[in-house]
Amino acid sequence: HTDQMPQVEMGDIEVERISGNTYKVTVAARNPKAIPTRADAARRNRIGTADFFTIAGDNLTVQAGGFTSGLLQDEISTVERRPEKLAIDSGIAGMGSVSVAWIVTGRGKITVTYESTKGGTVSRTVDLRQD
Repeated sequence: HTDQMPQVEMGDIEVERISGNTYKVTVAARNPKAIPTRADAARRNRIGTADFFTIAGDNLTVQAGGFTSGLLQDEISTVERRPEKLAIDSGIAGMGSVSVAWIVTGRGKITVTYESTKGGTVSRTVDLRQD
């Protein structure tokens, strides 16, 4: 079973300019293994910590953030507090994925990180483009 332990992989970070220095940043993480990154019993009994998606940058203000849905993953269910750190209470299912998006204002490099106690930590860094 050890070959099916969770392993988080992060897709490419998509950056789309909305206006001026405001961007929509979208990214997905997936778990190609059979075992989820967080057991359902752990979630139900509040054992351990949730998985987290975070976004950070020196010149970055996070206006909103949340989970994407819809056929094209173009709908965002925003969170009310701390949009820069999105909790995924159930983790990523075995052979599953989760997609998030943020509306940010800023410039320079940003880093997106997925942290999971069981699935590991992965990060990617990209530049917010100033065209």
